[in-house]
Amino acid sequence: MSDGEEKEWYTSQEAAEYLGISMPRLALLRRTGRIKGIVGGGKNTRYAMYHIDQLRGVDITDLRLKQPKQSDDEVA
Repeated sequence: MSDGEEKEWYTSQEAAEYLGISMPRLALLRRTGRIKGIVGGGKNTRYAMYHIDQLRGVDITDLRLKQPKQSDDEVA
């Protein structure tokens, strides 16, 4: 995909590159329902396609980083 080129549907690899994340991170986002891909393929082939409109709105932040830290008083 050349720079500046935007198309309607992206493969998993292209979607990960578009979002600036790794393939495993993209798979995690899909498994946790934060992004939906159309998954298909034959007997052994599996692929996911992602629509550009959905890629534009996906929150790729690591939710573990948003968890408030417990103070020593809360742990006891």
